[in-house]
Amino acid sequence: MRRHTLAIGIVSAIVSLVTIVGGPAAAQTDDDEPTGTIWDDHTLVVTAATPGTLSLTDTPGAPYDGPRIYCAWFSVVVTSTGVDIVGIADPTVGDTYVFNCWYTDPFADIYPGYPIVAVFDPVVDPPGPLITTPEVARFALDSIVFESPVAVTAPAVTHVVGVESWFAVDSELDYDAASAQAGPVWATVRPEFRHVTWDLGNGDRLVCTDDARTRWSTDGPDDQTSACTYAYRSSGEEAMAASATAHWTIWQQTDRTAGEWTVWGTVSLTTPLSIDVVELEAVINS
Repeated sequence: MRRHTLAIGIVSAIVSLVTIVGGPAAAQTDDDEPTGTIWDDHTLVVTAATPGTLSLTDTPGAPYDGPRIYCAWFSVVVTSTGVDIVGIADPTVGDTYVFNCWYTDPFADIYPGYPIVAVFDPVVDPPGPLITTPEVARFALDSIVFESPVAVTAPAVTHVVGVESWFAVDSELDYDAASAQAGPVWATVRPEFRHVTWDLGNGDRLVCTDDARTRWSTDGPDDQTSACTYAYRSSGEEAMAASATAHWTIWQQTDRTAGEWTVWGTVSLTTPLSIDVVELEAVINS
């Protein structure tokens, strides 16, 4: 997990000078058990888990009876005597905050290793040793072994100007969902194939979805069709550097979005290939 550096140049020892000036609203509870949600200006606290508990699972969201850990970004004010915490923040990218984690009370039973003075960056996981939802989702996604596209063309070697060539991939494009859990934190990721983009080597591109895997068959009927075809307009003196890129949208469902699929991001894999294009000249006998 990436650590953030302190943008305002204060050394890490300043953490020992942190003073609580104004705390956040009280934790919402159910029978005195924390829910992991503390509201201050409508900012949701992150739920986290201890290191070493992260693993793949077939039952994401299964009941968890162990200790729950909660974290949040807190606004800070730098003074002559240290850093004052003034409440849970709605963090802004690039600004400096105190990131704190605790069991039930953010000002009493603080988790070891916190608080941390850090710069907020939503692209990376929250700082420190604890496991958070983004890391669990990444762990689940990393368990899926995506195949680079295996390019198949017809003709297989030399393509002819003005004659349609077929493009297809002979590799896996559909993958099952994967889930992981760490304590109360869980995530399920589900890849959804989008399309294959062919860079044809001459500046043109061909995007194939429905027929991305449709190959020309020498034993097939004369009326075979595919939407993934292309006819070159000119030849080249050298083989053209082409490529096939498979794209997937990654959907996620987590402990923070249970019952709702949201977009985690995308995955793209590229395979390079060379394409020879020739022009056939008509021969006329007098």
